[in-house]
Amino acid sequence: MFRFFLLVTFAASIYQDQIGTYDWHKLHIGKVIDIHATTGGKSIAISNRGILAMIKPSGELEWRRILSSIDAYPLFTMSASGIFTYSSGTLTMWTIQEGQILWSRPMPEVLQLVLTTQGISEVLAVLTENTIEIISLQEGELMKKIDLGKPERIVFKNKDSIFVMDKEKNVWKINSKNWITEKIEFGGFGEVICAKDSCVAINGKRAKVINDGEVKEINWDVGRVQSVLDKFYVCENENLVEIAGDEGKSIKQIGKHMPSENSQMWLVESSSDLTIYSLEGSSITLPSSSIPVLKFWGYINSKGEFFGYILYEDYSILCFRNTSIRWIREEGLGHTSSLYFLELPSKEMHAHNQYFAYIKDHNTWSDVLTNFLLRIESQINHRSIELEALEKDSFAFKKLIIAVSKSEYIFAIQSLNSQIFWRLKVKNLIKVVQLSHEEAILIENDGKKTKLTYLDIIEGKKIKEQSYDIETVDVLQIGNEEDSAVYLVDKDFKLLPVVKHSGPELFFYVIDSKNGLIEGLKHNNGINSKVWAMKLGSGEKILTYITNKAGKIHQPAIATGTSRLIYKYADENLFAVASQKGQELFVYVINAISGHIIYRLHQDQVSGSIHLAFHEQKLYIHYWNIKYERYEIISAEFFKSNVDDSASDVLQGYYSGGFSTDYSSKFTPEVTVFTQTYVFPYGVKDMKFTTTLQGITKPSLVMILESNQIYLLDSAFLSPRRKLEDNHDEGLFDDPTLPIYKPNIPWSSVNIANYFIELEGITKLATTETWLESTSVVIAYDLDMFLIRVMPEKSFDVLSEDFSKSAIVLTIGGLALLNILVQRWFSSKCAKENFNT
Repeated sequence: MFRFFLLVTFAASIYQDQIGTYDWHKLHIGKVIDIHATTGGKSIAISNRGILAMIKPSGELEWRRILSSIDAYPLFTMSASGIFTYSSGTLTMWTIQEGQILWSRPMPEVLQLVLTTQGISEVLAVLTENTIEIISLQEGELMKKIDLGKPERIVFKNKDSIFVMDKEKNVWKINSKNWITEKIEFGGFGEVICAKDSCVAINGKRAKVINDGEVKEINWDVGRVQSVLDKFYVCENENLVEIAGDEGKSIKQIGKHMPSENSQMWLVESSSDLTIYSLEGSSITLPSSSIPVLKFWGYINSKGEFFGYILYEDYSILCFRNTSIRWIREEGLGHTSSLYFLELPSKEMHAHNQYFAYIKDHNTWSDVLTNFLLRIESQINHRSIELEALEKDSFAFKKLIIAVSKSEYIFAIQSLNSQIFWRLKVKNLIKVVQLSHEEAILIENDGKKTKLTYLDIIEGKKIKEQSYDIETVDVLQIGNEEDSAVYLVDKDFKLLPVVKHSGPELFFYVIDSKNGLIEGLKHNNGINSKVWAMKLGSGEKILTYITNKAGKIHQPAIATGTSRLIYKYADENLFAVASQKGQELFVYVINAISGHIIYRLHQDQVSGSIHLAFHEQKLYIHYWNIKYERYEIISAEFFKSNVDDSASDVLQGYYSGGFSTDYSSKFTPEVTVFTQTYVFPYGVKDMKFTTTLQGITKPSLVMILESNQIYLLDSAFLSPRRKLEDNHDEGLFDDPTLPIYKPNIPWSSVNIANYFIELEGITKLATTETWLESTSVVIAYDLDMFLIRVMPEKSFDVLSEDFSKSAIVLTIGGLALLNILVQRWFSSKCAKENFNT
């Protein structure tokens, strides 16, 4: 009876009307490099990730277009006629309102796009490595091609002329009426800086300028040019300077500032506010942010209002009109490079921690007495405490997502509603390690020193910092929150413990991809010793590796449906390494402690990206088969060689000590390996298994397809134990519940997890468990961010409204009684057998 109750655990259930209420999707475009206002309060923006988008007055996206491919850097300009972009060898014109392509044409490497006029017609000037090409806006046809030697940039337009600077700092004046070019000797005088309609090259107290299309030398007593505002120059001591006659004349001092990207305004930043000034002398004030400003755009619209955009250091962008903020977009999340799920404290745990944090600073006798009286009063009145935003919910769906951005900021996102609660600047982050439900360590390394920041994950505040004079290349985390160890691994693979561990020995492995070397090391009392080493074959290049995500094994055996139990070989000390030599793929499954190779696979005629997924006894390998011109998945499963094929063997094994989940690494085990190859119709960017709290639910394989769809694949279809159609022999490991083997994996639109939602730029997956055994949380990220709850074996713990609680109580009671009877019968039978022997 005692054994039975040891098996009983609390299970959470959910009602039907709660299904599907925790999914969300965040659309991003990435760091904005240029943005323009258009009609109806809308904006046209282009990002450094090669994305063009129209933004509604609310800040949501009206439409979004990828110019050629993600992260292909674009060029951009626009007018009332349309939008013009260049990316990856293609020049394109788009409509403004719909974002539709009007025309596109191939072009050589383009340096700059500038709209100009020829008479009454508007044309597009395209600067290439050695020419300037004039393109008509209507059909995108080449009107004129002018050779310029080595042009650098179009510096400004003036009336009917375009001025182009070459790499020798000479300026070419091109008449847009007849396309006659004139070379203006301008180089060799000093650094050249250009404003809206002039250029200046300074040499001490003299300067050579191009103004109104004329070149002349003038006096320049105002110092070096620091920036440009419209037709003015900002010089030393923050003086605003204009070219007047034969000198540079200082108009006024504007103070330390940031000029707008369109040179129409400037911004002065203080700790309390942002002040934006126009050249006409008017200004507005906006509330300051704790995040520094990176750049901004500012205009005076037709109504005389200030209008513009502010890009912050974390890549968030704000739109303002006069003193009101219209919208903010968190584009730093459009550069998410890695992501961590952190567990939140329960309401009781959070209150407990808050209480003891409070009494640390309030420990006088009067404070103690006051606290004691408050606790008595709270027990009498039983005040209801609402669940706070960062406290664990009933199903543990609510987690804290730490998104690491390439903007060098981390964002703390609540997983239920995608709300950002705090952000923190962190450079060169290696890993985030959770120590408790309210504390984590941020581990940073700049190549010389390693900094550890202990962080309150609820408030986003630093608790303390530690620094070590080592170059950390990796971080090892062992155990769980109650007994966790954290080690820093330096470039020589020496371990520095930063959080103590109860065990004296630690085994780990290192991979030298450059030299094709894998080594297993043992760390004992601060000393490393080599346990084993493996050198790959000549010419083999290590592509990727993965550690077995076995964790705690709750279901070590599988019932095959033929009264047999087969036992998984789900050793969490296993890892898999994929290497390639030419078109040959090699995969090794290795025990990290002993170095024993459990399994080796060789596949010829392979190319493209190799993706691995490893969970418990399952290993899946996705690749492109050159010979058959198709994507394939090799499925391998590992089992112990012993099989229990009778009910008495099963019961005897269970009641004599339960199903063992311990695996020895001292010798090469007898492992039965099954492999099979399947044809999958699509390429993938990443694939991972779903995970659940108890490990009872059969995992699904989650894949990001190259089409940016998230596909869920039942692992039964990938089982290598699926019998061939003409094979009627019964094997020990056969399972009649598995479908008959067919090489092509069936495609089902029902398994597309993102439904009808269009995702862009997702390349990575992360999964975590919840308190519902049927449910796993999956998030796809990189450019977009999409979170969904996945139920691999459907919602078996979903309760209907008419669910009978009494029925479940009677069922559990019946099972308990049956367990007692079986145990007594089995004990009596064993006693008789022992007596007879």
